[in-house]
Amino acid sequence: MLLIDDEADHASVNTNKEDKDPTAINRAIRNVLSIFDRSVFIGYTATPFANIFIDPENEDEMKNGELYKDLFPRDFILSLDPPSNYVGPQRIFTTNGDLDCVKEINDNEDLLPIKHKIDFNPEILPNSLNKAIACFVIAKAIRLLRGQQNKHYTMMVNASRFTRVQERLKGLINEQIKQLRQAVGNYASLNTVNALRNPEISQLHETWNSEYQDAGFTWPEVQSMLKPSIDPMVVITVNSRSQDSLDYSSTNYPNGRSVIVVGGLGLSRGLTLEGLLVSYFLRNSIMYDTLMQMGRWFGYRDGFADLCRIFMTGQAEAWYTHISEATEELREDFRAMEKLKLTPLEFGLRVKSHPTALIVTARNKMRSGSTVPHKISLSGRLIETIALTTESEAKAQNIELVNQIVSALQEDTATTYSRTNLGHEWDGVSFDYLISFIEKFVNHPQSFYTFYWRALVDYLELIKGEHENCIVLLKTLVPRNQDPLLPAGKGLYGRKQNREKTVSIDDGIISFRKNSRVGERKDDEAGIPTETLLALKKEYKGKSISPRAYRNIPGRKPLLILHLLDLPSPHKFAAAYGISFPGSSTSRRLEKLVEYVVNVPYWKNNYGDTSDEDEEETV
Repeated sequence: MLLIDDEADHASVNTNKEDKDPTAINRAIRNVLSIFDRSVFIGYTATPFANIFIDPENEDEMKNGELYKDLFPRDFILSLDPPSNYVGPQRIFTTNGDLDCVKEINDNEDLLPIKHKIDFNPEILPNSLNKAIACFVIAKAIRLLRGQQNKHYTMMVNASRFTRVQERLKGLINEQIKQLRQAVGNYASLNTVNALRNPEISQLHETWNSEYQDAGFTWPEVQSMLKPSIDPMVVITVNSRSQDSLDYSSTNYPNGRSVIVVGGLGLSRGLTLEGLLVSYFLRNSIMYDTLMQMGRWFGYRDGFADLCRIFMTGQAEAWYTHISEATEELREDFRAMEKLKLTPLEFGLRVKSHPTALIVTARNKMRSGSTVPHKISLSGRLIETIALTTESEAKAQNIELVNQIVSALQEDTATTYSRTNLGHEWDGVSFDYLISFIEKFVNHPQSFYTFYWRALVDYLELIKGEHENCIVLLKTLVPRNQDPLLPAGKGLYGRKQNREKTVSIDDGIISFRKNSRVGERKDDEAGIPTETLLALKKEYKGKSISPRAYRNIPGRKPLLILHLLDLPSPHKFAAAYGISFPGSSTSRRLEKLVEYVVNVPYWKNNYGDTSDEDEEETV
């Protein structure tokens, strides 16, 4: 028997405690497999995090009295490379992405807050949602000008898990579409000067000017297509209570369909939105797999990928950026395992303990309310601040912490100081400096899943015996004046890193946006001898050197990178840091692991309710 499990990370993973029977679907699959003398189980999923954390040794007694192992992918894991015309997270959210389609939502909290209750009643739409609707109208008009008639055109609005709120949003969006449709019907056929006197037409023109001016058509051409663009548009909801139908069949819609789809869980997994042009996303799930499955904007967009727009908060963009990079790291591990001709069982901890899957373990265990252990290796990895708090006292404490460590290093005769093109460097630094700094630095709770200070400290304690000391880099830019960086600078000059345009500040959180990590790739060069760098550059023959190559240089030391940041007013000044651990991140021999524990109260206090289900009104 061949049993194929689509979306294999979802219902078939056993999430019960070890002392309880497996969940119903998991047990049913294992029962079916046990019936046959020869059976093969193959799972497909775009988000394999949960699957690699299944315990391969877990066995349960089946109905026939025999033991049958759990559904860990013990024989192989194959990463399928996407075709060139597929729009995936790598093209949108990573530093190498070629699509600039993410637009920040920063006006929702008063009108449509991310966190709201079931009885929340939105009264008007945020301007960002109105702009998203305008983008949909303009993008469809341009597709028509490109000869893409008789196609499906879809916009997605995923802003609430409550069905009543979804229905209310449907009504408000309907009113906006009617208002735009009336304006287009009355004014779009006029010359552009007269047409632009209408505020709705003017709004559409502003959207074209800011988003689609380089899409290949002039405004008069776009204006001529506004009526056929907006006239067929309908608004529907997709949830457990809706009577609407998400139907793209050629029988019912031989000329294609134009639809704005409002929903929650119904839009989160296994659903294809044909011709998706615009997405408006306001959700607060922080689970890797849940977030990636909610991204219905991934798919094939032949002929209109450049027209697609994704509206989300800066915080959500930072999450997707990190998860996209984490997913690519996991893919690299799969490819390394394949080259070594090893099975997942032989590759062992490298797959099971991958740090990019930390949050998924919590997702699967939290339903049973158990304590969640995490084992990770930080060998060859760079861990950076991903979120800062806007709270002034915490920011001041972090700045003073940088001031103190710099002052102490300048006074420490055991260290060696040098000024490089990266900033101010100290070699021969005791592990105690790094450990003390990390313990005292105040991170925003959002940083927890990838930046938990206890894991960093424990790992430094584990590798102490392998390295005599460490390196500290105070990252600065070339000075324009002679103002000291810090009160304790004593001759340390340089400019802070300007982040006024590359961070998002929302709900007390400072998040680093796409292509705007705290640090840069070249930061890992700190402390490496010049001759070693030249040899490495020669080896790479002019190609870009992976930071992992720097970390894997023999004799490489742990590197603490201190960042001083200029932020938008009124936040002005903040400190952040990264820590680069030496070693290989692709080796399957992980002898140094750290473990920490998160209990249910901590999770709920920091992240609140993580339910992904649509909530209906209850009697």
